[in-house]
Order: sequence, then structure tokens, then C-alpha cells
Amino acid sequence: MKKKVISRVKKRGPHQFAEILERLNRMIRAAERAEGLTPVEWECLRYMGRANRFSRFSIAASEYLSIPEKLVKQTLSSLLQKRLIRANNSSIVPGKDHFDLTSQGAAMLRGDPLIWIAFDISGSRGHDHAYDALEAVLNHLLAEYNGRAFGTCETCANYELSRDHGAGCRIFSVALSKQDRAKICWEFEEGAAAKF
Repeated sequence: MKKKVISRVKKRGPHQFAEILERLNRMIRAAERAEGLTPVEWECLRYMGRANRFSRFSIAASEYLSIPEKLVKQTLSSLLQKRLIRANNSSIVPGKDHFDLTSQGAAMLRGDPLIWIAFDISGSRGHDHAYDALEAVLNHLLAEYNGRAFGTCETCANYELSRDHGAGCRIFSVALSKQDRAKICWEFEEGAAAKF
């Protein structure tokens, strides 16, 4: 029988909150290794699953993950060899090698250790407040370090919604599927969608 371990600290301030986040991160990394991928492979695979078709290339993943593009390229090569992603030779963004998840990659994401963390979070009290606090910190850091926001279409300044043509993107001049609109985009720009 496993011993139940409880982590408690007497003082609860911002520093302790950051320490708990760091410890959770280490525990997530340990769970990821147990699933047979390195932490950076998981991060790149998750990014490929979260990103829309316009954003699944190395420099976008590098910016989202805040890791060097060279490391992302090496990791994508490893994911290709493991058949978790495949190259997409479409000309969505000229000059960029795009990737798609394979069925094996999608299956791997369905067993993602983060799902179990999310399940635990959903059962805890106050997770909405914690989310708001973490999102505010993330937005501050993105502004401080000139990071890209990465958001979904409905809140993007480049999103168009018309009665005649449906949902579209002004940057790529294409119609957007429901799946495209639900995923994060490298070209996201905070602002109100244009409606006509």
C-alpha cells in the first residue's frame, strides 16, 4: 500500500507559490519520462497538437516553448523518427517546414500525463482564481520579454467573420475551419474580430 504524501508549508506567499509550481513541473517531467518520451519531446508534441495548421513549424514552436530553435528542430526530427508527427509539404507558409500529428502522435497525446494533472486541478477548489493569477503572470512575462501571445481566432484582430464567406483569416486569406479556430496561432494579434 502506497503511503499518502502531503506537501505542506506553514508560510503561503508568492515565493512558496512559485516553489510549488516548480515542484509540480518536476513531477510532471518524471511522469513524462515514464511514458517513454523526454520532456522536450512531450512539449513539442503538445505544441503540434495545440497549434493550428498555420503554426506547426519549428520557429513558432521555439517561440511558444521559449527554447532554442535548434533544439526544437532536433526534437521534431526525433518525433518524425518515432512516427509521432509527419512532414506536411503544403505551402501554407512558404519557406517553412510544417508538421502534422500522426495517428500515433494523437494517441500518445490522449495518454499525456498533463491530462491527469488537469483532472486533479479540476477537482480542487479555487482553480479559476489560480488560473487567472498564472495567466496574469504569463502575460506580464510575455510583455517583459517581447514574447508572442499565441491565442485563438475568435479574439484575434486578424479574424474575419462574414455572412457570405464564414470565418476567415486576413493574414493567410483563407477560410478557417472550426478546428483551426479552436487551436493556438503564431500570428495571433490581440484585438476584436472584424465582422461584416
